[in-house]
Amino acid sequence: MQIYVALSSINDTVRHQGLSLSQVPAFLTQHGFAGVEISDRHLMNRDATSIEQFRQSCTDMNCGLIFDVNCDLTYADADRWQQEINHVQKMLGIAHGLGANVVRVCLGGQSFSIQKLLKRRRSINRGQDRTGAPRPGKIARSLLLNRWVLRMAHTVRTNMPSTVPQLKEKMTRATMALKRIMPTAARYDLPVAIENHWGISTRPENILRVIDAVDSPWLGTCPDFGNFPRDVDRYEGLDILAPKALHVQAKSAHFDRDGEETRIDYRRALRIMRDHGYDGTFAIEYEGGGRDLEGCLRTRDLITKHW
Repeated sequence: MQIYVALSSINDTVRHQGLSLSQVPAFLTQHGFAGVEISDRHLMNRDATSIEQFRQSCTDMNCGLIFDVNCDLTYADADRWQQEINHVQKMLGIAHGLGANVVRVCLGGQSFSIQKLLKRRRSINRGQDRTGAPRPGKIARSLLLNRWVLRMAHTVRTNMPSTVPQLKEKMTRATMALKRIMPTAARYDLPVAIENHWGISTRPENILRVIDAVDSPWLGTCPDFGNFPRDVDRYEGLDILAPKALHVQAKSAHFDRDGEETRIDYRRALRIMRDHGYDGTFAIEYEGGGRDLEGCLRTRDLITKHW
């Protein structure tokens, strides 16, 4: 078992200490973490030199890497749907070049999405995104990576029902998209993990249906301890996702006096993962108040305590 940190969870620390992306691996390993999880959003507008410096830093510090691809594979519009497929395939190549262990993806299909709200544009290694639009503004990028904004989105989604309009059609489109994507993952020897991240993946059984339909040995799950709506039992959901887990998202926000997370029974969640034979990476996603690094360290200690 190895404990990583999602870069979005230490944005305040990175900013206050003036750390560049290439300095993050050394900083995290010095604090006892085995790796970092970054998003394609973290690479927006970065040139090839800075990306190569980050890769070299990960190698030098023996810092593991999980790469997140933000996508929605459920679009009904054929052009937008194909653009999402192209984006994932391109990001698989970048993740491979960086030496990532696993690529995490979302299926999409949710009615509430920060990225749609801000009309997000992607741009890596070039001045325009894949649709030809100008580079995203600094304000939009900052909001997309801000843990308070992410926490707000999480709260809204948690209180929404798990039903998804046009579920059958969206699942069909996501399945078809992944069938086109997985040969690229196989070529790069890169496992792809689907996170329970709202939309059609709100209910864990939908993720398994997609995985079974795609039928690729490179495709599995990324159980997220926190991403369950009120009408889905968290621990039953984890029990469904755990057998095919390739990576785990360990969310946290609030702790009691004993250091336990107040919303999530970590002892029970970790026991479920262990009972299914999981012994891979856990990426901490701290979304609470106070010092973000301290929240990540407390979460690390909680995982270590109960593992």
